[in-house]
Amino acid sequence: MDTNPTNLTEKKVRPTSRNSRSAQIRVKKETRKRMLQDLARANKKDYGRPVRSDDYVALAFSKMTEADVNSLQENSLSYADRLDRDYKKYVAEHGHIPKDAYLGKRLSGEIGSEASSEVQQ
Repeated sequence: MDTNPTNLTEKKVRPTSRNSRSAQIRVKKETRKRMLQDLARANKKDYGRPVRSDDYVALAFSKMTEADVNSLQENSLSYADRLDRDYKKYVAEHGHIPKDAYLGKRLSGEIGSEASSEVQQ
């Protein structure tokens, strides 16, 4: 019986295939369902190999524009993130002001929201 402490604390590691060329990604169930529906529609054909999910995703990547990337980035921001971004932009343009004073001016309407002014332009 081996009572060596190093053997007791070792974790069993699942062997992985080093030759694997694929990886898993997490997506919402709705996203997966839509992709599978699109693939089924693409694979309704008489000839040729099946369209794979990798082909589908690669095509989507090739269609991605800089505007799409900017939209994804903007949609990932919380209201607090937007407020911090607007505050830093205001400080860079007008000089240092305490954040509390900035919030007071913003709430009183002295300072407009940068995001809303960008949308209006």
